Amino acid sequence: MAANSSKEAVFTLCDAVDPLAATIGAVNTLVVTDGKVYGSNTDYLGFLGNLDVEAPG
Repeated sequence: MAANSSKEAVFTLCDAVDPLAATIGAVNTLVVTDGKVYGSNTDYLGFLGNLDVEAPG
């Protein structure tokens, strides 16, 4: 699977990222709190949901 370069580029602009996003090396969700940008990646939720539907068990 090819990574989306914009998700990787935004990752470098975050003040902090969650552990999963750090492992993936990309973010697709940003939250700004107290002037700091926090990134996370929710792609795995969609992937796992689809996998469960297509290959249950």
